[in-house]
Amino acid sequence: MMTFLRYSLILLTLFALPALSSQPDWKGQKYGYMASGETLKEILREFASSYGIPANVSDSLDMPINGNFPENTAENILKQLSAISNMTWYYDGHMLHFYRTDESESAVVQLKYISTQDLYQTMRVLPWWQLNAQWTALEQQKLIFVAGAPKFVEMVVKVAAMLDKEVRKQHEDKFVISTFRLQYASATDYTYNYRGQEKQVPGVLSLLTNTISGNQAGQVTQVRTPMPTLQGRLPLSSAKAKGQNSPGSEAIPFAEEEPTGSAGIKPFIKADHRLNAIVIGDTQANVETYGELIKSLDVPLDQIEVNVTMVNIQSDDLSELGVDWQYTSNDYAVNVGDISSTGSLASGELQLIAGAAGNLVSKIRALATEGKAKITSQPSVLTLDNYEAVLDNSNTFYVRLSGEDVVDLFPVTVGTLVRVTPHIQRTLDGEAVRMDIQIEDGQQTEQSVDGIPVISNTLINTQAVIGKNQSLLIGGYYFDSEGESVSKVPLLHRIPLLGNLFKSTSKTSVKMLRLFLISPHVVQASDIAMGKQGAQLNTPSNFKLIK
Repeated sequence: MMTFLRYSLILLTLFALPALSSQPDWKGQKYGYMASGETLKEILREFASSYGIPANVSDSLDMPINGNFPENTAENILKQLSAISNMTWYYDGHMLHFYRTDESESAVVQLKYISTQDLYQTMRVLPWWQLNAQWTALEQQKLIFVAGAPKFVEMVVKVAAMLDKEVRKQHEDKFVISTFRLQYASATDYTYNYRGQEKQVPGVLSLLTNTISGNQAGQVTQVRTPMPTLQGRLPLSSAKAKGQNSPGSEAIPFAEEEPTGSAGIKPFIKADHRLNAIVIGDTQANVETYGELIKSLDVPLDQIEVNVTMVNIQSDDLSELGVDWQYTSNDYAVNVGDISSTGSLASGELQLIAGAAGNLVSKIRALATEGKAKITSQPSVLTLDNYEAVLDNSNTFYVRLSGEDVVDLFPVTVGTLVRVTPHIQRTLDGEAVRMDIQIEDGQQTEQSVDGIPVISNTLINTQAVIGKNQSLLIGGYYFDSEGESVSKVPLLHRIPLLGNLFKSTSKTSVKMLRLFLISPHVVQASDIAMGKQGAQLNTPSNFKLIK
């Protein structure tokens, strides 16, 4: 009942309606007419004019009428005219409408926010309701079929649309607070550090706020952080003593003007780390839009196991790997770069070989047992699709920096850094993994400048698409491995004092080739749910070769 009254008040407000009746006010007057060939259209206009009511008469009512219509009530006069002419009439509270019965119209009305019963009860009390109209409703589907006078059908369609729109506006403008718990995605940002750099992977909260504000979202962000230092014991400078921030370390304030909701509460979007949920306070319409966006973002992702094998091999023994660097087959499909006539990698060239890794790893293990190769590292990491994996094997030493009032120790990191961002590609031909790879390989040399050692650094940036059960071999850069060898005469070199005469020490330099073998393996989200485990390249037997 309250809903019916509320909808009626909405309509009265929208149309500013006076208190009119659904029947004309005939004022108790009777009407009579002597017709002598006048058209029905003329008679009806004369009839309405005698009661002071505007009339809209269809042009199809043009048949001539003859006969005497003695004085009678207005309702009876209209019944007599309808009986001889197939005429029907409709009063909208202000004007009389006259049509032929075959000019009746029908319409189907689709509602969204109000029920068909509420609309029916509301229309029944309005002055334009047609008592003999046909009204059929499907409550669950919120569909209405209405048939009657053209003006009546037009008013029903118009009122239903305006009422539904007004109720929708009230529904959408209502301030609500909703919580969306995430099952797969992270509500907050994920931050990780390596070598003094801080990276942020935006969570759902950042994606939503950046979408609203129009900022660029969905990318890994590198945050500027000052290089950590170890300060000495000397007094600080006057600027630092007063608490002033040094350049590059000042805080950047962030402020954003937010609109105020209809309830006087400012809209907000927050993340609950404990529940891994997004809490949104806004209008109903906006919350529903955010909910659809959150639903599209909170989806399970496949994972990729990335195995990286780092190998040092003597350049003279490269041919023993059994890889024909100039051969293209099912196992080794890609061959890039200049190849020397001996089948070895040309110095300074980068070779990308896509193929099965099992045979190659076995041959590397065999060379390692003979001392001709060494597996320096064999890390393995599991990462999500399109998420960067960082493998860092490095050492850090500190260089002393003397200033005017302070002595700092500046960190220098040397080692191997492998960054891999995998992306799963699925086509009709099968499944593949596209990898964005950055390899930074540095080592400390024997040279120095002002007592600070010189760092030799090699940087490789590349992209490759690796098929299922294939691997990527990156090689082609050489380095010299310095060592010492001792030659001695058996037994004689042990003679005290004179033994040194029977042995000699010489420095040796061996040209080594560094190879990186990267093997991605896709772990389906469905496999994780079922507890399946993928094949492991880094087996315990392989780890025994890492010295």
